[in-house]
Amino acid sequence: MPATTSAIKEKDYLTVAETAQVLGMTRQGIYKLIYRGNLVAAKLSSRLTLIKRESIDKMLDGSPYTKRETNEKKTISEFYTRAEIREKFGVKDSWIYKVVAENNVPKTILRGKAYFSKSHIDRLFSARKENPEITEWYSVEDIQSKYGMTLSAIYSLVSKIGIPKRKEGSKVYYSKYHFDVAKGAKSAEDVEFISVADAMEKYLLTRDQLYHYVKRYKITKLRCGKHVKLNAKELAELFNPKIEL
Repeated sequence: MPATTSAIKEKDYLTVAETAQVLGMTRQGIYKLIYRGNLVAAKLSSRLTLIKRESIDKMLDGSPYTKRETNEKKTISEFYTRAEIREKFGVKDSWIYKVVAENNVPKTILRGKAYFSKSHIDRLFSARKENPEITEWYSVEDIQSKYGMTLSAIYSLVSKIGIPKRKEGSKVYYSKYHFDVAKGAKSAEDVEFISVADAMEKYLLTRDQLYHYVKRYKITKLRCGKHVKLNAKELAELFNPKIEL
């Protein structure tokens, strides 16, 4: 049975549920504050996390309400055409329209042609830029020679797993490491993988939310029979939970 508000006020250490009750938030909201480093917590076990009351006070004292000053609208002077976005980020028109609509990207129409704010597009598509740590790549011909796959099988796997790629002119190359892992040809030694269910629980995400991040940030997948596991280190670097003991 949940503790009463008066009983909670007498405690120096609160659980996540009690902290949520005090702040009028959800448990998930409290965990997000912890992961961002806004709220200091002590994780004593997989089921018990305690938060000092003084940590709550410190967080609130450090975030005083201030009136937001009205900024003058900045004049947007640089724009991309759809063709320029396709060329720079290697995306399809359907994805461009989706991102533009969901994020209200400023645009202008000139002689019937749409132009999109360069700064907004760069920010939204920055996560899709090539990973500089990837130094080895397969051409389609390399993959066909090594794995005996058809073009349709290659494209299907690349799309399903989200394997990083880069373009050189009209040719497309795929990350050698990610492709080998996806095919089970690369040893998983020294690389820790986590199940989808464990990742959902650890980062408090639904399956759809988790797969959104996996696809957007190209998290390495490892297929084990019918199941998929995710690179634990890459997930940790993405969400970067900060919990101090």
